[in-house]
Amino acid sequence: MTNFRTSTFCLSLLLIAALMPQSSGQTPAPAPQTPFNLPLTDKTNATAILLPTHDAQAWLVYATPSGKIGLYLLTPATPQPTPDPTPPPVPPIPPVPQKLTIAIVEKPAKTTHKQRQLLMDPTWRKLATEKHDFRGIIPDDVVEKGTGKPPASLVPFLDRARQHNLPWVMLAAPDGTIIWEGTLPPIGGDLKALIRKYGG
Repeated sequence: MTNFRTSTFCLSLLLIAALMPQSSGQTPAPAPQTPFNLPLTDKTNATAILLPTHDAQAWLVYATPSGKIGLYLLTPATPQPTPDPTPPPVPPIPPVPQKLTIAIVEKPAKTTHKQRQLLMDPTWRKLATEKHDFRGIIPDDVVEKGTGKPPASLVPFLDRARQHNLPWVMLAAPDGTIIWEGTLPPIGGDLKALIRKYGG
């Protein structure tokens, strides 16, 4: 007597179709009611056939060489689109060498001896004065004798620096845009490197 073995294992028709040659457009499905050879786990081949159901599924029915019948219920799956590869990061654009306007605002009464030495350090001052528009070390309370007001050309730097801990270093582009600002670096070489980075 023929021994029947039934399994309700949900397989994807997509996996079966993936083993077949691919064409453009929709992935072709296995042909129904067409006998084909089905390799088995015992290294034998069974004769199999697909029987469609009314709900878009299909029974995979196969007969082993010994006469046993196997059943699997196949459920189609919707292929998932392949995500687009992540583009490589865009490297940052290096600063364009330009003539900088350099201003450093300090509060003289609170500038430490070490900071004063750094402000006078020729390591960076030579580069700042020879290649750029160095406005100098500006006291935060500087005023003109005639008007009693800060020089108009320094007002933007003074107003900006007073919002921070002094001494405050500012590097501006020729159009006046601040392209770097920050506290006074600990050594003259660091300040020189900043000037070279943004101004050349």
